[in-house]
Amino acid sequence: MNNDEFSYFFHGTTITNSSLINEIFDNGLLNYRGNDMLSTMWPVKINESELGSKMKEYAGTKGNAVFVIKIPKYYLTPRTLNGQLQQIPLPIWKPLSNSGEHGEISQLSPELIYGVYFTDNDSFIPNPNYSPVHNPTGLQFDNQQIEYLLNDGAMEMYNFAVDRKEKSLEELTQIDDIAHNWDNALAQYSQHFGIEQKNHHQGL
Repeated sequence: MNNDEFSYFFHGTTITNSSLINEIFDNGLLNYRGNDMLSTMWPVKINESELGSKMKEYAGTKGNAVFVIKIPKYYLTPRTLNGQLQQIPLPIWKPLSNSGEHGEISQLSPELIYGVYFTDNDSFIPNPNYSPVHNPTGLQFDNQQIEYLLNDGAMEMYNFAVDRKEKSLEELTQIDDIAHNWDNALAQYSQHFGIEQKNHHQGL
């Protein structure tokens, strides 16, 4: 697996109850500002060999824990040719509620959380549920994904992504299941990364 194919993000926080780690690994990372990764995650331009040192640097400014999010670049900035997608981006946010303090509440797909680093004992706990090939059924796209599609002129996918923002988890799950929206993309990425898609995420 070529690590140049991934984008890394850090989410710094303070963890006082270890049970919260498993909860995040199993269910995903909550965001009270909707489908906006940059509101809760810090993008870092690194390769895999630099991960350890960069986590330690970042941890000193954001509590005692740093969650590492590792997402295939294909999902965020897929290649396009004359407005035609060469790869299909996968949505990453599970819509939960519209009643958050800042609007929508979303939850990042748990399969994209690579692990967590603790400053207290200088340790890294990998997420056993991590998989670059996650199940996007019922999920919505990030604002950054939608902006990229618009700027690259991939209007059919852009309209598809925007339309999903207006629908609930239940509606999207039903639509995806009936239309088999993600079958081809998941087969392509499973083959590319050489892994079997675990189907960990449940739409309902």
